[in-house]
Amino acid sequence: MADYAVSSSSGAVVALRECKRHLNISTTEDDQFLTDSIDAATRYVEEFTGKCYRHQQRRLVLNSFEDDRYVMGRRIYPQRTPITATSDVSIIYVDTNGTTQTLPTSDYQVSVNDHPGNISEAYSATWPNTYSQDNAVTVTYSVKASSTPPTVKHAINMLVGHWYNHREATADKVTHDVSYGLNALLGPEMVERYG
Repeated sequence: MADYAVSSSSGAVVALRECKRHLNISTTEDDQFLTDSIDAATRYVEEFTGKCYRHQQRRLVLNSFEDDRYVMGRRIYPQRTPITATSDVSIIYVDTNGTTQTLPTSDYQVSVNDHPGNISEAYSATWPNTYSQDNAVTVTYSVKASSTPPTVKHAINMLVGHWYNHREATADKVTHDVSYGLNALLGPEMVERYG
């Protein structure tokens, strides 16, 4: 995987008590299952939408500054958004001599308010040439949405409820119903992706 979490905050987007209230559960015997399911559902929702609802530090690995999996119009598009701040982005690359370099922050600018977030060359700067090898460029960045919409929390609760009631593989109809509900809730949250 070329874009992955290096670290993630441990805070839950949906509190255990909220989830139990949604599922009408008053006992504590399944708390660990529910806690793990909330985490798994949050990861699913983040992957589905392209947004992060918990703070994450992520790493994007490119073959060059022209890697068309993540670069379009000379802009780098990480797979998660929103990028929290320009100061939370660093770029390391292998130059044409095979030496690892850190790109000065003055050579690029970060769009923290766009969805998807992106990183582009600064005015009058150009991306440097890299050594001809895989994984020549590493972009480290931080992401987190400023808030979690109620529709996202409901989607997480809905997924947890589905997993709680169907702990094994399910029939197509049930899966279809869950997918339909998730698409309706999460569709407006989805971020366009490149690559």
